[in-house]
Amino acid sequence: MSKIYLAARFGRRFELRTYREDLEKAGHFVTSRWLDIVAENDNPAAQAHCAEIDMQDLKAADTLIAFTENLVERI
Repeated sequence: MSKIYLAARFGRRFELRTYREDLEKAGHFVTSRWLDIVAENDNPAAQAHCAEIDMQDLKAADTLIAFTENLVERI
């Protein structure tokens, strides 16, 4: 069983939940607790707490899968 951290921008968390389901069905464990956060929070203390949780989840993982963005310059 691999322990996997899924990384992406916060707005893609619903999409990544489906990947988590697939990975878990295949016998893996996804450490990305940020996928279950209900909404963005502008409170600096809450953001710091989320960052601490992210670091714990990253350290617990064997593998990182990053979902990068194709940035296109808008004129």
